[in-house]
Amino acid sequence: MALPSDTPPASTIVVVPRQTLSHTRRALASLTADARPGTRIVCIDAGSASPVADELARLARAHDVAVVRTDHFLTPNEARNLALGYVDTEFVAFVDNDIVVEPGWLDALERCARETGAWVVSPLYLAGAPGTQLIHHAGGDAHVDAQRQWFVESHGYQDLDPTEALALERTQTEEGEFHCLLVRREVFERLGPLDERLQSTLEHCDLCMQVRVAGGEVWFEPSARVTYIVPRFVSRHDRQYWILRWCDAWTETSLRQFSEKWALARDDPTVANRSDWHQLHRRYAYRPYVSPLNRIPGATAHRIVDVIDRLAQRRVLERHRASLARARPPRLVHEPSWMTVGSHE
Repeated sequence: MALPSDTPPASTIVVVPRQTLSHTRRALASLTADARPGTRIVCIDAGSASPVADELARLARAHDVAVVRTDHFLTPNEARNLALGYVDTEFVAFVDNDIVVEPGWLDALERCARETGAWVVSPLYLAGAPGTQLIHHAGGDAHVDAQRQWFVESHGYQDLDPTEALALERTQTEEGEFHCLLVRREVFERLGPLDERLQSTLEHCDLCMQVRVAGGEVWFEPSARVTYIVPRFVSRHDRQYWILRWCDAWTETSLRQFSEKWALARDDPTVANRSDWHQLHRRYAYRPYVSPLNRIPGATAHRIVDVIDRLAQRRVLERHRASLARARPPRLVHEPSWMTVGSHE
């Protein structure tokens, strides 16, 4: 049941880039279409191109959304920590900018948090294009096996038809993903900000594991549903950020930090498995350029793609370092009527 329009909101929705910048417009359209009056949304624009930035500013004015912009790229955890400076509600609902939500998603997450006392609540995650989704994540495991000191992670019901979710019930779980995650704001007062050394992977696992170590609970709420839209291609506005987001340098830093923080064994396969996935995912950005290589023998084509990949990563990292060197402070593109906190001018 929706709350009366004059009831103070319990949550602030925080929208941050995941692997693209241009898709933020679609996410905001979905969020504002479902929002009840007075909903607070903070959107982080981390260095998007002018056409995207202009559209976000227009949407912000039309829907009273706070847009905070940096002229340089941010890691997802950097963006989330920046947004937390503008949050004073009981909960913060972290949302990646490549999802769409189903009606009632936020009410369901808040209700679960209140009825269970959960510190963190995750929805049912679907993936794919609307109408053709599969289950991406329905509760899961995230812990360190005490015997081998290996990290264990799993996604419940992954790749099954969404009709399988009809039988799912609210339950305690070990992790949710930052595609969409409701967190009590006091968690950050207890644990501090999100770990910015986790630049590209395992950020959600780290938070959920810290919460459980501190005595909090993570719950799964299947009546809240969101869909991660898998991109058909990487646009020119997104290519640089995509490559940076999944680059080897950010991946290696993240995995080293996670391994040291949670005392993982040297032979834990997590590092190799994540590195391999990131490499394959990063190369999705090159598809328009490497498709003609399909006519070339496999080994030669792989060597050419390796060269393209190394050069692209080097160029993107050099540009990013240069942009950081001349970076200006974050600034509010639009200050909404509800804003009472945040000082990043």
